[in-house]
Amino acid sequence: MKTVIKLTNDYATNLNVLCFNFNTNLASYYDMFNFIFQECLLSDDKDIAQHEYSKTIDIVFVKMDNDSKFKEYEDIKIFIQSLRKEKESLPIYLIKDNVTDLKTLEMIDKCYRLDGILLTPFNRDAVYK
Repeated sequence: MKTVIKLTNDYATNLNVLCFNFNTNLASYYDMFNFIFQECLLSDDKDIAQHEYSKTIDIVFVKMDNDSKFKEYEDIKIFIQSLRKEKESLPIYLIKDNVTDLKTLEMIDKCYRLDGILLTPFNRDAVYK
């Protein structure tokens, strides 16, 4: 595992990350990302994230709550699509509270074309994998 962490850190030091829709519950994720990546931008405003950060970000981490309503799903989908217009190959990872329903994960993945889903509570080894 130490080799994986070292390789990940070496690669990530040149990347800029956008953490969107984060809150205090995700302090562990943010702290780790801020340590690993060159720059870790934090925003909960879609317009600022899209217009000010979209050209400089290399990876996006989006937080979605378990109690999200359909409107939030749609809003986040539109937001992700707008970011991908700037960079077609932009990796997007969703951070979501523990999900036990596989159909929900499949629906989310299909809807957003995600590169991965990171579950809460934070688990450093799972994130590196």
